[in-house]
Amino acid sequence: MTTLKLLPLQFVLVTPKVDLKTKLYSRLSKAATSVVFYALYPERIPGWLQQHVRPFKKRLSNEAGHQLQAIVGTDLGELASELEKLVVFVGNRRTIEAADVEAIMGPSRAGTVFDLAQAIGEKDLTQAHKAYMRAMDAGESPLALVAILVRHLSILWKIRLMKRERQSDEEIKRSLKLGWGFNKFFAQYAAQAGLLTVRDLHGGFEALYQADMSLKTSARSPHLIMKKLLYDLCVG
Repeated sequence: MTTLKLLPLQFVLVTPKVDLKTKLYSRLSKAATSVVFYALYPERIPGWLQQHVRPFKKRLSNEAGHQLQAIVGTDLGELASELEKLVVFVGNRRTIEAADVEAIMGPSRAGTVFDLAQAIGEKDLTQAHKAYMRAMDAGESPLALVAILVRHLSILWKIRLMKRERQSDEEIKRSLKLGWGFNKFFAQYAAQAGLLTVRDLHGGFEALYQADMSLKTSARSPHLIMKKLLYDLCVG
Protein backbone atom coordinates (compact mmCIF):
# COMPACT_ATOMS: atom_id res chain seq x y z
CA MET A 1 0.00 0.00 0.00
CA THR A 2 2.96 2.30 0.61
CA THR A 3 3.94 1.94 -3.04
CA LEU A 4 0.37 2.73 -4.15
CA LYS A 5 0.48 6.05 -2.30
CA LEU A 6 3.55 7.07 -4.29
CA LEU A 7 1.90 6.49 -7.68
CA PRO A 8 0.46 9.45 -9.66
CA LEU A 9 -3.31 9.93 -9.58
CA GLN A 10 -3.68 9.06 -13.29
CA PHE A 11 -1.63 5.86 -13.19
CA VAL A 12 -3.16 3.00 -15.25
CA LEU A 13 -2.20 -0.63 -14.67
CA VAL A 14 -3.13 -3.13 -17.41
CA THR A 15 -2.64 -6.87 -16.97
CA PRO A 16 -3.77 -9.75 -19.24
CA LYS A 17 -4.71 -11.93 -16.26
CA VAL A 18 -5.67 -11.24 -12.67
CA ASP A 19 -6.58 -13.40 -9.69
CA LEU A 20 -9.54 -11.66 -8.06
CA LYS A 21 -9.00 -13.64 -4.82
CA THR A 22 -5.52 -12.32 -4.01
CA LYS A 23 -4.82 -9.78 -1.26
CA LEU A 24 -3.01 -7.58 -3.76
CA TYR A 25 -6.11 -7.28 -5.97
CA SER A 26 -8.27 -6.62 -2.90
CA ARG A 27 -6.00 -3.75 -1.88
CA LEU A 28 -5.82 -2.37 -5.39
CA SER A 29 -9.60 -2.41 -5.78
CA LYS A 30 -9.98 -0.41 -2.56
CA ALA A 31 -7.45 2.20 -3.62
CA ALA A 32 -8.49 2.57 -7.26
CA THR A 33 -11.17 1.86 -9.84
CA SER A 34 -10.94 -1.73 -11.05
CA VAL A 35 -12.45 -2.97 -14.32
CA VAL A 36 -12.27 -6.55 -15.65
CA PHE A 37 -12.87 -7.01 -19.39
CA TYR A 38 -14.06 -10.57 -19.86
CA ALA A 39 -13.93 -12.16 -23.31
CA LEU A 40 -17.29 -12.41 -25.07
CA TYR A 41 -18.83 -15.84 -25.49
CA PRO A 42 -19.02 -16.78 -29.20
CA GLU A 43 -22.82 -16.69 -29.16
CA ARG A 44 -22.69 -13.00 -28.17
CA ILE A 45 -20.45 -12.00 -31.08
CA PRO A 46 -23.33 -11.48 -33.60
CA GLY A 47 -24.97 -8.97 -31.25
CA TRP A 48 -21.64 -7.20 -30.74
CA LEU A 49 -21.17 -6.96 -34.51
CA GLN A 50 -24.61 -5.40 -34.98
CA GLN A 51 -23.90 -2.89 -32.22
CA HIS A 52 -20.50 -2.01 -33.67
CA VAL A 53 -21.82 -1.43 -37.20
CA ARG A 54 -24.79 0.72 -36.09
CA PRO A 55 -22.85 4.03 -35.81
CA PHE A 56 -21.99 3.66 -39.51
CA LYS A 57 -25.76 3.56 -40.27
CA LYS A 58 -25.39 0.03 -41.60
CA ARG A 59 -26.82 -3.34 -40.68
CA LEU A 60 -25.28 -6.78 -40.97
CA SER A 61 -27.41 -9.65 -42.26
CA ASN A 62 -27.46 -12.67 -39.95
CA GLU A 63 -25.71 -14.78 -42.58
CA ALA A 64 -23.00 -12.13 -43.05
CA GLY A 65 -22.42 -11.91 -39.30
CA HIS A 66 -22.09 -15.68 -38.96
CA GLN A 67 -19.79 -15.81 -42.00
CA LEU A 68 -17.55 -13.07 -40.60
CA GLN A 69 -17.34 -14.82 -37.23
CA ALA A 70 -16.61 -18.18 -38.84
CA ILE A 71 -13.69 -16.70 -40.80
CA VAL A 72 -12.19 -14.32 -38.22
CA GLY A 73 -13.07 -15.97 -34.91
CA THR A 74 -13.71 -14.05 -31.67
CA ASP A 75 -10.89 -11.48 -31.70
CA LEU A 76 -12.86 -8.23 -31.28
CA GLY A 77 -10.06 -6.03 -32.61
CA GLU A 78 -9.78 -8.05 -35.80
CA LEU A 79 -13.56 -8.25 -36.17
CA ALA A 80 -13.85 -4.47 -35.81
CA SER A 81 -11.12 -3.94 -38.41
CA GLU A 82 -12.77 -6.27 -40.94
CA LEU A 83 -16.19 -4.76 -40.26
CA GLU A 84 -14.90 -1.26 -41.02
CA LYS A 85 -13.45 -2.53 -44.31
CA LEU A 86 -16.88 -3.93 -45.16
CA VAL A 87 -18.54 -0.58 -44.38
CA VAL A 88 -16.26 1.11 -46.92
CA PHE A 89 -16.74 -1.72 -49.43
CA VAL A 90 -20.56 -1.56 -49.55
CA GLY A 91 -20.56 2.23 -50.01
CA ASN A 92 -24.07 3.70 -49.89
CA ARG A 93 -25.73 0.32 -49.56
CA ARG A 94 -27.43 -0.06 -46.16
CA THR A 95 -27.06 -3.82 -45.58
CA ILE A 96 -23.84 -5.86 -45.53
CA GLU A 97 -24.48 -9.32 -47.01
CA ALA A 98 -22.59 -12.63 -46.82
CA ALA A 99 -21.46 -12.13 -50.43
CA ASP A 100 -19.73 -8.91 -49.35
CA VAL A 101 -17.83 -10.79 -46.63
CA GLU A 102 -16.66 -13.38 -49.14
CA ALA A 103 -15.75 -10.72 -51.71
CA ILE A 104 -13.58 -8.64 -49.40
CA MET A 105 -12.01 -11.40 -47.30
CA GLY A 106 -11.18 -13.86 -50.07
CA PRO A 107 -10.72 -17.58 -49.29
CA SER A 108 -12.24 -18.66 -45.99
CA ARG A 109 -9.72 -19.02 -43.19
CA ALA A 110 -11.87 -21.75 -41.70
CA GLY A 111 -11.67 -23.78 -44.90
CA THR A 112 -7.90 -23.34 -45.13
CA VAL A 113 -7.40 -24.53 -41.56
CA PHE A 114 -9.69 -27.52 -42.12
CA ASP A 115 -7.68 -28.47 -45.20
CA LEU A 116 -4.42 -28.14 -43.28
CA ALA A 117 -5.70 -30.04 -40.24
CA GLN A 118 -7.10 -32.78 -42.47
CA ALA A 119 -3.73 -33.16 -44.21
CA ILE A 120 -1.95 -33.26 -40.84
CA GLY A 121 -4.39 -35.88 -39.57
CA GLU A 122 -3.74 -38.00 -42.65
CA LYS A 123 0.04 -37.39 -42.35
CA ASP A 124 0.00 -36.00 -45.90
CA LEU A 125 2.92 -33.57 -46.02
CA THR A 126 2.33 -32.63 -49.67
CA GLN A 127 -1.30 -31.60 -49.09
CA ALA A 128 -0.36 -29.83 -45.84
CA HIS A 129 2.21 -27.75 -47.71
CA LYS A 130 -0.34 -26.88 -50.43
CA ALA A 131 -2.87 -25.76 -47.78
CA TYR A 132 -0.17 -23.67 -46.10
CA MET A 133 0.70 -21.97 -49.40
CA ARG A 134 -3.00 -21.20 -50.03
CA ALA A 135 -3.12 -19.55 -46.61
CA MET A 136 -0.07 -17.44 -47.45
CA ASP A 137 -1.61 -16.46 -50.81
CA ALA A 138 -4.75 -15.38 -48.92
CA GLY A 139 -2.63 -12.98 -46.83
CA GLU A 140 -2.35 -15.06 -43.66
CA SER A 141 0.77 -14.50 -41.54
CA PRO A 142 2.76 -17.48 -40.17
CA LEU A 143 2.19 -16.37 -36.56
CA ALA A 144 -1.55 -16.01 -37.10
CA LEU A 145 -1.68 -19.44 -38.74
CA VAL A 146 0.14 -21.01 -35.77
CA ALA A 147 -2.34 -19.36 -33.37
CA ILE A 148 -5.29 -20.62 -35.43
CA LEU A 149 -3.87 -24.16 -35.47
CA VAL A 150 -3.33 -24.09 -31.69
CA ARG A 151 -6.99 -23.15 -31.24
CA HIS A 152 -8.02 -25.80 -33.77
CA LEU A 153 -6.05 -28.58 -32.05
CA SER A 154 -7.42 -27.45 -28.67
CA ILE A 155 -10.95 -27.92 -29.99
CA LEU A 156 -10.07 -31.37 -31.37
CA TRP A 157 -8.57 -32.32 -27.99
CA LYS A 158 -11.77 -31.32 -26.17
CA ILE A 159 -13.97 -33.17 -28.66
CA ARG A 160 -11.84 -36.29 -28.24
CA LEU A 161 -12.16 -36.16 -24.44
CA MET A 162 -15.93 -35.62 -24.61
CA LYS A 163 -16.34 -38.46 -27.11
CA ARG A 164 -14.49 -40.75 -24.67
CA GLU A 165 -17.07 -39.73 -22.06
CA ARG A 166 -19.74 -40.79 -24.60
CA GLN A 167 -21.26 -37.33 -24.84
CA SER A 168 -23.56 -36.78 -27.81
CA ASP A 169 -22.78 -34.32 -30.59
CA GLU A 170 -25.41 -31.91 -29.28
CA GLU A 171 -23.99 -32.11 -25.75
CA ILE A 172 -20.50 -31.34 -27.07
CA LYS A 173 -21.78 -28.34 -29.05
CA ARG A 174 -23.55 -26.96 -25.98
CA SER A 175 -20.52 -27.52 -23.74
CA LEU A 176 -17.99 -25.87 -26.03
CA LYS A 177 -20.21 -22.85 -26.85
CA LEU A 178 -18.23 -22.00 -29.99
CA GLY A 179 -21.14 -20.59 -31.93
CA TRP A 180 -22.64 -20.95 -35.39
CA GLY A 181 -19.38 -21.37 -37.29
CA PHE A 182 -18.30 -24.30 -35.11
CA ASN A 183 -21.70 -25.99 -35.21
CA LYS A 184 -21.82 -25.67 -39.00
CA PHE A 185 -18.50 -27.52 -39.36
CA PHE A 186 -18.92 -29.86 -36.38
CA ALA A 187 -18.93 -33.04 -38.49
CA GLN A 188 -15.52 -32.10 -39.92
CA TYR A 189 -14.16 -31.27 -36.47
CA ALA A 190 -15.37 -34.62 -35.12
CA ALA A 191 -13.88 -36.52 -38.06
CA GLN A 192 -10.51 -34.82 -37.59
CA ALA A 193 -10.57 -35.51 -33.84
CA GLY A 194 -10.93 -39.19 -34.71
CA LEU A 195 -7.95 -39.08 -37.09
CA LEU A 196 -5.47 -37.73 -34.53
CA THR A 197 -4.18 -39.87 -31.66
CA VAL A 198 -3.37 -38.49 -28.20
CA ARG A 199 0.31 -38.76 -29.15
CA ASP A 200 -0.35 -36.78 -32.34
CA LEU A 201 -2.05 -34.03 -30.34
CA HIS A 202 0.72 -33.87 -27.70
CA GLY A 203 3.35 -33.73 -30.44
CA GLY A 204 1.32 -31.16 -32.35
CA PHE A 205 1.13 -28.77 -29.41
CA GLU A 206 4.87 -29.11 -28.78
CA ALA A 207 5.69 -28.48 -32.46
CA LEU A 208 3.39 -25.45 -32.54
CA TYR A 209 4.97 -24.04 -29.37
CA GLN A 210 8.46 -24.40 -30.84
CA ALA A 211 7.36 -22.77 -34.10
CA ASP A 212 5.71 -19.89 -32.23
CA MET A 213 8.89 -19.23 -30.23
CA SER A 214 11.08 -19.45 -33.33
CA LEU A 215 8.87 -17.04 -35.30
CA LYS A 216 9.07 -14.51 -32.45
CA THR A 217 12.75 -14.81 -31.54
CA SER A 218 14.70 -16.49 -34.35
CA ALA A 219 16.43 -14.81 -37.29
CA ARG A 220 15.54 -17.78 -39.49
CA SER A 221 13.15 -17.36 -42.41
CA PRO A 222 9.48 -17.70 -41.31
CA HIS A 223 8.90 -19.85 -44.39
CA LEU A 224 11.60 -22.33 -43.29
CA ILE A 225 10.20 -22.39 -39.76
CA MET A 226 6.75 -23.21 -41.12
CA LYS A 227 8.13 -25.92 -43.42
CA LYS A 228 9.77 -27.56 -40.40
CA LEU A 229 6.51 -27.25 -38.46
CA LEU A 230 4.58 -29.02 -41.21
CA TYR A 231 7.23 -31.76 -41.33
CA ASP A 232 7.05 -32.22 -37.54
CA LEU A 233 3.24 -32.35 -37.61
CA CYS A 234 3.02 -34.78 -40.52
CA VAL A 235 6.15 -36.93 -40.15
CA GLY A 236 7.78 -36.31 -36.78
